[in-house]
Amino acid sequence: MTQLNSHIYISDLDKRTCTCSDVNYKENGVPCSHTVSHLAALHEQVIDYMLAKLGCENWVTTYQENVQPVDLTIVYAQAIGDIRIAPLMYRTPKGRPAKK
Repeated sequence: MTQLNSHIYISDLDKRTCTCSDVNYKENGVPCSHTVSHLAALHEQVIDYMLAKLGCENWVTTYQENVQPVDLTIVYAQAIGDIRIAPLMYRTPKGRPAKK
């Protein structure tokens, strides 16, 4: 891929590398922007070149169970030792200054 500033980057889809030295594609399976541009030029889907754990099916199975809300008053009481802390004092700002 050639950028507008004339920098040239070569992405290898088989080895999951790019000459931009973005380590996310090789380590995490998330392609860099040059690889995404390359796939768009080839009319390919980006999701096909990402890891399966980044797909929609994995997200659906991960979050299919309900997550119950946490009562923060219990958490605060355990962390602070049931000490009540008053909110900060707030002074009402005065009105608009008088014209000279």
